[in-house]
Amino acid sequence: MMAPDKELTDEMKRFIHDLNEMYVSQPALSLMDNDYEGFEWIQLMKYEENVLTFLRKTENPEETLLAVCNFAAVPYENYQMGVPFYGKYKEIFNSDRKEYGGQGIVNVRAKTCKRADCDEREYSVTFKLPALGVAVFFLHTGQKAGETGSSSEETDNCQKDRPQDSTKEGKCKKGCCRKSSCKENSSEESR
Repeated sequence: MMAPDKELTDEMKRFIHDLNEMYVSQPALSLMDNDYEGFEWIQLMKYEENVLTFLRKTENPEETLLAVCNFAAVPYENYQMGVPFYGKYKEIFNSDRKEYGGQGIVNVRAKTCKRADCDEREYSVTFKLPALGVAVFFLHTGQKAGETGSSSEETDNCQKDRPQDSTKEGKCKKGCCRKSSCKENSSEESR
């Protein structure tokens, strides 16, 4: 790989700069590189859509990043994917930004997930995905699970080809958070 030089366009220079800035400012991209717990698949590959989704993590769940890669030559306006935590997902990087010479298919506002099963996860969120692009999202917590404004019976089933994660120490059994003191945990144990 060559280092940036005078032959690169301004858009490409900005792209490389912003990508490097994201790498150094987001601990999840480097802290647990050599640890199995620092990476988690959401969707291994939805071959019909050519989309790959994964998490990069640290010991602190608030630093988790969601990365979505669309290898299809078509954009998706309302692409639903399962997410591990309840909250708002804010796009922090998108390879299709106009500043990089892209089409500008980005997610300007943070998206709140809803209680709708997808990818064997209790919560899901819908994003715009650019063609042949990558988007990275940061989780903003602040609301508690159950404050979604939607019924717990609401489900929107999508492809379920990924095995269910086993409950690990420090995660609640419902998967809504990582706290062992979660009230979802205690209510299930009392049954």
